[in-house]
Amino acid sequence: MGQAGRGGLFEQAKYMVGYAKIFSDFIEAPEFLEALLTKLTDIEIEFNKVLIDLCGEYIDWIRVSPEDLASENTTFISLRMFNKQLKKHYQRATLATREYFLNKNPNGKIQFHSCGAVPETFMRGLIDCGVDGYDSLPPKVDRKSNPAAKKRALGKEMFFYGGIDVQETLPWGKPDDVRAEVRARIWEVGHGGGYLLSSSHRLEHDVPVENTLAMIEEAHEYGVYPLPEAPPPGADTGEERAEVENT
Repeated sequence: MGQAGRGGLFEQAKYMVGYAKIFSDFIEAPEFLEALLTKLTDIEIEFNKVLIDLCGEYIDWIRVSPEDLASENTTFISLRMFNKQLKKHYQRATLATREYFLNKNPNGKIQFHSCGAVPETFMRGLIDCGVDGYDSLPPKVDRKSNPAAKKRALGKEMFFYGGIDVQETLPWGKPDDVRAEVRARIWEVGHGGGYLLSSSHRLEHDVPVENTLAMIEEAHEYGVYPLPEAPPPGADTGEERAEVENT
């Protein structure tokens, strides 16, 4: 995987003008926001071209415009704002990068990163933009947006990367806790392929080496195809959610 630059279009805009102002700009200064996002898109495309020129033939996918669109419970902007003011810039960055990338790697893919509870409606918008894969697949989010829900809704349309909790399990859990989560996540997301198991974000200094090794070892032990049909303890099978939605 390759990534050029630091942070995506929306994230860089937040850094440049401040969190409070960028959100008000969606409503109070849409012309300024449009000009800023257009310029940031131009820059991102050129960054990605430099990356591709240097090593495009050696990487399988490029992470385009990595940023956070949501908290653990909801998105930072409305779906209407996303579709009207942000999506077109993602699409231009993604399609321009893909076109340039495929000249170096005909099998190259485009990946998008966001933490938080990104709902299916936003995810389908990203697919419309040309995104092939998604990370970081955080598990400690609203259940409608967790790894199992994303696989059920979108598993035939994109690949997933991440999924092992860096908020609690990896830093504070025991190796057996890590192994149990690895089994659950592989069962939830791995059926049918399209899943690259990893931590749900970067590993910080508070993650014990034993837990990192447990994640890797269990992935090798449990993640062998064909995967078990029966769910391991703790796996989200979707059954309870279906029962609630049908009541």
